[in-house]
Amino acid sequence: MPDNTDTTNTDNTQQEPSQGAAPQHAPSQAPADTGEPHGDPAPDMTDWKAQARKWEKLAKANHEKAEQADQLREKAEKADQLQAQLDKLNAAQAWEKTVGKVSGETGIPVDVLSIVKADSEDKLAEAAKTLQSFAQTGARRTGMGDQSREPDAPQPSSAAAFLAKVNQHAGH
Repeated sequence: MPDNTDTTNTDNTQQEPSQGAAPQHAPSQAPADTGEPHGDPAPDMTDWKAQARKWEKLAKANHEKAEQADQLREKAEKADQLQAQLDKLNAAQAWEKTVGKVSGETGIPVDVLSIVKADSEDKLAEAAKTLQSFAQTGARRTGMGDQSREPDAPQPSSAAAFLAKVNQHAGH
C-alpha cells in the first residue's frame, strides 16, 4: 500500500511554472462593481429609493407635528389674550365695588367718585373725604364768579334795540 502521508504534490493540476513562462495565478477576479447596471443591486449597497421614501415619511410626519405645534401655539396665545381680558374685567368689577363702598361711607355719588383718579381704596377714600368737606363748606372755585345766582338776561345789541324802537313806532 502506498503511504498517504507523503506531502509531495501528486496532483497534476498545479505545476510549478516553467522557466520563461508567465506565472499562473488563481483565476482573476474583477474588482467589485459599485453597482450592477442591470438587475438587483449588490447586497452591500444602500437602497437609496427606500431611504428616500423613509425620509419623505419622516418629513411629512415632522411637518404635521409642526402644524399641530403652530395650532397649539395660536390657541395658547388666544387663551392668554382671553385671560388678560378676564383679569381686566375682574379688576374693573372689583374697582366698581370699591367705589360703591366708598360712596356709601362718604355719601359722595358713585358718578363723582368714578372721575377721581386713584389706584387704591385708601386714596379714593381720602379724595372722597376732601370732596365731602368741599361740598359741606359750600366753597366756591376761585375765578368762577358767583355761581349761586341766575345769569342776567342777555342785553339786546344796539342795532336790535334800534329796530325794536322803529317797529314799535311803526305799529308793528
